[in-house]
This record gives sequence, C-alpha cells and structure tokens, in this order.
Amino acid sequence: MKWVVIPPGLRKEEIAALLAPALGWTTKQKTEWIKKSTTTKPEYIEGVYAPDTYLIPVGEKPADVATRLIAKFNEGFRSLSAPIHGKEHKVDQRSHACLYSSA
Repeated sequence: MKWVVIPPGLRKEEIAALLAPALGWTTKQKTEWIKKSTTTKPEYIEGVYAPDTYLIPVGEKPADVATRLIAKFNEGFRSLSAPIHGKEHKVDQRSHACLYSSA
C-alpha cells in the first residue's frame, strides 16, 4: 500500500505522473491510465479525479485506480440525493448539475 496525494487542479495526465512512480507502473500502464482507464465513459474523462490523499494497493490495475478516484468524487455528491426544500433532486453525472423535480 502506498499513500498518494492528488492536489486540486491536476489533469489526468498529471495525475498519472504522480501515480506511476508511487505504484510502480510501467510506461504501458501509465499510458493505459491516460488513454483507456480514464475514458470508460465520456463524463469521466476529466474533472472527476478528486483531490485527496489515497491509500492505494501497489499493483492495483490502472482501471481500478480510476474507479477508486471516481468513487471518491461521486461520494461528494451523495449528500445531494436527500430532498432539499421539499424537492427531490439528482445529480446529472455528465454535467454534475443538480436537477430538481416537484416532490
């Protein structure tokens, strides 16, 4: 296990540059992270790799690391699933906008 700090404002290529040496990734794995693991859905290409300090197993596949970071990002929106001012709402994963409907 390795601690990896991802500061705010980094693009996925910059995050890969932090992850690769910390997790012992090869150049192929780093490229996989950038071109494949972070492009599974259009809404996950950029802006969903939450800044934080992560404890990541060394040897974890790039796709699993991407999933871990996306899960952390989505965790921040869970509180939005509760009603606000009598209206139900949900988060649009593509735009991360809060959508309201009458309760």
